[in-house]
Amino acid sequence: MAGSATTRRAVERDVPRRRGTTRMTVLAAMAGVMALVAFGGALGLLLGAIDFGEVVDQRLPLGSKPLAGVALAVVVGVPMVVAAVSVRRGSALSRLIAPAAALALYGWVVIEVAVTRDAQWRQLVCAVYAAVLLWLALRRDSDDGERRRGQR
Repeated sequence: MAGSATTRRAVERDVPRRRGTTRMTVLAAMAGVMALVAFGGALGLLLGAIDFGEVVDQRLPLGSKPLAGVALAVVVGVPMVVAAVSVRRGSALSRLIAPAAALALYGWVVIEVAVTRDAQWRQLVCAVYAAVLLWLALRRDSDDGERRRGQR
């Protein structure tokens, strides 16, 4: 029995592990979903299908929903697509891109509330979503858990 356990440990050491695959999959999926939401919102603004009400519409930059739609696509949609693709491909740059995309979303929420002076439930949801994305993007995979359990 001791020989088989030793052999198994040797084989486990030689086989490269894929670390963080679940976290990276969730991060890529969440960034992709937010990209779809952002582009959907941008399209709704461009087509005039979204109505914030007369007071909030007047507070938009230049009072223009199409301009707000383009800004949403550029500031949130594009970075989220780039983050989702880079994370999914396992790019080394995803360690920079994914947190930047999460911070872009958070920045959008803060600026949106400041400009429109109107806070809705969707801003809270997006702020929490950005925090989860940022946490997933910054979390480092390490061997600390294995060392604590006594496995080397």
